[in-house]
Amino acid sequence: GKGRVYTNMTSRQVLAEMGVKPDFTVLEGGSQEGPDRIDYNHRRTNNADVYFVCNGAKETKTLLCRFRDAEGRPEIWYPVSGEICSAKDIICQPDNSCHIELELPAIGSAFVVFRRDGQAPEKTGSFFVNKSAKRTPMNGTWTVKFQPGRLAPESVEWDELIDWTNSEEPGIKYFSGTAAYSIQFNMPEAASGDFWLDLGMVCEVGEVSIDGQDLGTVWTFPFRVKVPAKLLSKGSHILEVKVTNVWNNRLVGDQFLPEEKRITHTNMQGQHTKNSPLVPSGL
Repeated sequence: GKGRVYTNMTSRQVLAEMGVKPDFTVLEGGSQEGPDRIDYNHRRTNNADVYFVCNGAKETKTLLCRFRDAEGRPEIWYPVSGEICSAKDIICQPDNSCHIELELPAIGSAFVVFRRDGQAPEKTGSFFVNKSAKRTPMNGTWTVKFQPGRLAPESVEWDELIDWTNSEEPGIKYFSGTAAYSIQFNMPEAASGDFWLDLGMVCEVGEVSIDGQDLGTVWTFPFRVKVPAKLLSKGSHILEVKVTNVWNNRLVGDQFLPEEKRITHTNMQGQHTKNSPLVPSGL
């Protein structure tokens, strides 16, 4: 036949060469090439065009994106939290495409939904903190209670949070299990609106509560939970975060102990040695 073979080009480059307008383009803030690329998928339903956009980088990205099939009202759906919010900074183009500012957490994603029937679910707010919002650090002494029976001390007090693997105490350095962090904080006056609690980095999973009221579980970026205003009355409160890490560090630490004193027992012999790398752990 009269086909054509393209070599040493990506599929995106081939389509551009053929004059096919891209379905999705990152105009600012990121790249669509390389290991940290912004990638996407697109499907069409009876009443909407649905784009799934994901961030391959280990940092938050603020992007300006072009969506080719943009008929209808754009909404942003965040799959981790279930938050739904209206798109902002929308620029409609003469060719019916649309430019939208999109903020994605590190290794995070979002659905951009263009509805054609006008039947949208109730909005649940914004997933991201306003850049101009006031940030208050959680200063003070943290009490950390370690799961018993894992060779760690019963509890420690830290004025600054550390990665467990940087501890000079072997029971903490090689600890695997659950540790409960708690700190007391004061509200000088009752909250007038909901707050976001940003935990920074949690390795690997954190269960969050204030005064015993469950706020949910964090397991991926941006490691953030919403705190309802009704929980933040004037006065003193207790924040607790129960952090659970993986077994790697205890498996490594057990290599320094005789068999009868080890915590772990596995049939995967030789997988862990005294020189195996430790995995970052804690809050």
